[in-house]
Amino acid sequence: MSASVAKDWTHLRLSLFCAAMLIGIGIYLPFFPVWLAARGLGETDIGLVLAVPSLIRLFVNPPVTALADRRGAVPFVLACCAGATCLLYALLGFTSGFWPIFIGVVVIACAQGPIIPLSDTLIFARIRRAAATPGAARLDYASIRAWGSAVVLAGMVVGGPLVGLAPKPAIVWILVVLAAVTALVAIAMARTALPDAAHAAAAALVPARRSHNLWLGVAIISAAALIQSSHGLFYAFATLDWQAQGYSDATIGLFWATGVLSEVVFFLLARRVFGGENRAMTFLILGGAAAALRWLGMMAVPGPLLLAALNLTHSLTFAATHLGSVTLLAHFVEPERRAQAQGWLAAAISASLFAVTALSGPLHLAMAASAYAIMAAIAVAGLGMALAAAAIRAKHRRSLSFA
Repeated sequence: MSASVAKDWTHLRLSLFCAAMLIGIGIYLPFFPVWLAARGLGETDIGLVLAVPSLIRLFVNPPVTALADRRGAVPFVLACCAGATCLLYALLGFTSGFWPIFIGVVVIACAQGPIIPLSDTLIFARIRRAAATPGAARLDYASIRAWGSAVVLAGMVVGGPLVGLAPKPAIVWILVVLAAVTALVAIAMARTALPDAAHAAAAALVPARRSHNLWLGVAIISAAALIQSSHGLFYAFATLDWQAQGYSDATIGLFWATGVLSEVVFFLLARRVFGGENRAMTFLILGGAAAALRWLGMMAVPGPLLLAALNLTHSLTFAATHLGSVTLLAHFVEPERRAQAQGWLAAAISASLFAVTALSGPLHLAMAASAYAIMAAIAVAGLGMALAAAAIRAKHRRSLSFA
């Protein structure tokens, strides 16, 4: 097998793996609040139910990812989490009332939370392995992650008409089917990989650092957490707001898809056009600036054209922030702690997203669209932390292995 064919095959496998890990988000983000509303939950209750997974991940992700690192068992732990998530979503389909739903979502979050940081750890390990193999072509995370965004986009486009035709209680069963896909792919990954494959590859390919810059890591994680959490109000109430404004379910799906399409395009072009991982810090800064502008625009209750334009900035507010933060952490953290670093990043984002989403219900009730001013302020704080991270990195550039 030639090097180019091997590279294409590895890229395809990792891309399909990434897509399977994210396949349920295209339905969950825009339409799970609709399922909650159909179950009779009010705005404040919906905000709390949507917020609680973020809080749970703060306590679950770090120990689970640390365990996977210590045992060298990232694929196995990922498979266990994915399988449990599928079963728990099925149980949620039989619940009703605030407290049973709340408890069900809490338990799902315990299983589902580590999936993305563990899968990112596996992807970066395979990328480093390819980079260290003589004659192998270089893989890059952004183009692989584009497939994950593409499957989210497909879910939003198909999900609008599907949810419009199906009874609203069927939304959770769609999530069960998609969670089963994630579980099957994760189990296949665990069966085809050695138990310690990700851990061993990371440890062998990158020399262990004697230390890493703690303050840089804190600044990166804080910046990403603040910028990503500023999406909380939008994630929780955009669909319901658009329904109140008279938009159809299909149109709402297209609104969500506009943002994710821009995300896909950004990931595809990130390396070839924008410099890829060499511009990771720049991506983080751009994410914070774009988020502040996006939420200020949402305050005006924009019409369909302006709304589509604002949704296009998702390529920066989410995608650039995500790519910048995960890439920076993947490059300067010691091999034996890389899953933990991604777990802490996911946990910090979850914690801040919990706080913002929990407040979004009362804020939305009291301020309506003006509540986006609070989201803009949070994004500005994230931008400040990103600039602080850039300053720390510039000061200690020579001591960091990633430049």
